[in-house]
Amino acid sequence: MAAAAAVHAVDGEQKTLPVDEGGKDANDSRYHCVASSVAQDRILDQTAAIELPYFQDAQFTADGTSIIALCKGNRLRSYVLPPDLLEPSSQPKHIVQYSETTLGSPIQSYATYPDYQLQDPSKTVYLAASRDQPIKLYNALYCNYQHASYPLIDQYTEVYLAPSSLVFGSSGQHFIAAISDRIYAFDISRDGHGPKASCRISSSIHMGGSTFGLIKTMSLDRYHGVLAAGSLQRNIALFENDGLGACIATFKLPDEHRGNGITSLGWSPDGTYLLAAERQSDCTQVFDVRYLRRHVSVLTGRKAKTPQVLGISVSPSDEGFVLSAGGTDGMARMWSNPGRIDDTQPPDFEFKAHDNPVTSVIWHPGGAVIATCSAVDGMPHMANVDPDNNGNTENDSDDNDESDDSIGVIPLGTQHHKVPITPRASTSHRLAATDSLKIWSP
Repeated sequence: MAAAAAVHAVDGEQKTLPVDEGGKDANDSRYHCVASSVAQDRILDQTAAIELPYFQDAQFTADGTSIIALCKGNRLRSYVLPPDLLEPSSQPKHIVQYSETTLGSPIQSYATYPDYQLQDPSKTVYLAASRDQPIKLYNALYCNYQHASYPLIDQYTEVYLAPSSLVFGSSGQHFIAAISDRIYAFDISRDGHGPKASCRISSSIHMGGSTFGLIKTMSLDRYHGVLAAGSLQRNIALFENDGLGACIATFKLPDEHRGNGITSLGWSPDGTYLLAAERQSDCTQVFDVRYLRRHVSVLTGRKAKTPQVLGISVSPSDEGFVLSAGGTDGMARMWSNPGRIDDTQPPDFEFKAHDNPVTSVIWHPGGAVIATCSAVDGMPHMANVDPDNNGNTENDSDDNDESDDSIGVIPLGTQHHKVPITPRASTSHRLAATDSLKIWSP
C-alpha cells in the first residue's frame, strides 16, 4: 500500500515535461537527483572474478510504481519507488532493489506487462528471453516464481530460439517475438504452447530483392495498433492489428547520417511519427507514416557514435511529445515535438546525468520524474580476467576509468546532487562499481 501511495503522489503532480525549446546550457541545474539506489561497495581481492554492475536498459512499469532494469550478467532487477519520493530532502532518498531474476544464459530481450499493477500480483509480470530456453513469464514480486513458458523451437535443429525483441500487444493478451526476419505471435494464456501465428517479411516483394536483415527492435503504436520492426540492415517493416496482421509496408533508412543498424524505435503518442535510432550514429530519423513513410527530419546531437546500444524513449507532454536519449558523454538530451520542422533539429535541452554513457532516459508515466541509467562503454569489468577469454566482448574498456554503472531517477529544477561514486582501488584490489538507481526531478 505504501508503494501505491507513492504512485498516487507522483501521478498527482502531472508536471509538464520541462523541455525548453529555446535551448539551455548543459550546466543549467534544472534537474536534481531526488533518489538513488546504491549497492554496498565490495572490495575484490586479487583472485576474484566477479562481474561488476552494468545497466543495459530500464523501463518504467505502466502504473509508475516500479522500474524494471536489464543488467549485464543475465539479470532483471525490479525497483519500487519510495512513497515519499517527491517530499523535500537534503539528500537523495534510498531506492531499494525489490527483487532480482537471474537466468542461466544471457538475456536477449524482455518486455513488461502493459497493465502492470503493483497492487495486483497477477499483473506484476514481465517476459524474458534467453539462449537455449523457452520464453518465460516471471513475476517481479516473486523473483523465483515462473508463471508460464512459451517454447520457440527451430523445426530443423530442434533447439530453442531466443527472440532479439519482445513486445506485448495493447491488451496484454498476446505478445510478439522477433527472430531473424520473422515475427511470431503468442497467446499469453497458453502456457507451454508455441506461437499461434508467424509472419516473415518477404524481401523479394517489399525490399526489391534485398535482405531485410535481423530484427533488433520493435515498437507498438497503441493508438492505431501498428507494430514497427527495425533491422540491423537499416530496414523498417510495419504490421497491422498489433502485430497479428499482415506486413503492410517496408522501407529503408536514408543513407545520409548512416549508422550501423536500427537498435531503437519509438512512436509519437498519436501514431503520426515513427522515430528510429541506430548504433554508431549521432542522429535519430523521423518519419511521417501518414504520407508514404515520408522522411521528415533528423534529430542531431545524440552523441551515440558507439557500438553500445543507447536507447531512445518517447513521452507525451502538454505541448505534444518529447524524445529523450542518452549519449556517450554522460548527457541526457531531449527534443521537443520531433518532426515540427522539415530539417535537422538539435536537442532542446540537455543535462549531465552520469560519467559514463547513458543507456536509457525514461519518463515516469505521470510525467513527474525522469530516470536514467548508465553503463561503461564495453564489456562489464572483470577483476583480473583477460577480456579476450570471456566471449561476447563488444568493446573493451580501460580498467583505470572510473565506473558509474547506474540507474538514476530525476524529479522534474533545483541544484543537481551528484550521487557518491566510490572509485576503484589499485590493480590488485579495487572496489566494485557503484550500482545505483537515480531519480531526478525539475
